[in-house]
Amino acid sequence: MSKVSSTTVRVMEIPSDVDQSEFATVAKLLTSTSLAGGWFSSSKPGDDKPVISFATQYDGHAGTITLPSEEHKKLALINHGTQWKFDDEFHGITILCSPVDSDLEYDYFYLPCV
Repeated sequence: MSKVSSTTVRVMEIPSDVDQSEFATVAKLLTSTSLAGGWFSSSKPGDDKPVISFATQYDGHAGTITLPSEEHKKLALINHGTQWKFDDEFHGITILCSPVDSDLEYDYFYLPCV
């Protein structure tokens, strides 16, 4: 069963021409918004220092954005101003980078215990 995050959204289908600074700008816009409270709730202040992750995935990028409150997260899920796919359901571990070719090469030797 998937776990729904209370304040973090996963962002997928970010085109390959988008760089980390552009992703961070979108994250900052979503986190810095101060939300007005209703009749019985106080306003929710924004935060201009979002916690993000950003990685190459397949033919584009994927990332996460941690928002200041559940209300900020709900708003980001429905109105983020991009064509990217936002969700808040995490099943197991969210892989942010799955490179086809490794940058690291190594030799593996098996030595049996005698």
